Amino acid sequence: MPRSLWRRCTWSKEWEDTLKIGFGMWAYSKDQLMDVSRLIWWGITIVGRKLTVYSLIAEGGLFHFVLMHETPL
Repeated sequence: MPRSLWRRCTWSKEWEDTLKIGFGMWAYSKDQLMDVSRLIWWGITIVGRKLTVYSLIAEGGLFHFVLMHETPL
């Protein structure tokens, strides 16, 4: 497999995992908590040789999914 194609597949997988963790955190918080108007929820993913830490923050009726930290393993 050409290196550029492999790189695109890895980025695609990373983006897919990011979306999954964001939607998963949001769905879990909506199901489990009575009031999610003020919420900070943390999640991590490991893709390849990289650890990423995300935060789902609810403030004022808006949800923000933020990459908080990223480090190579």
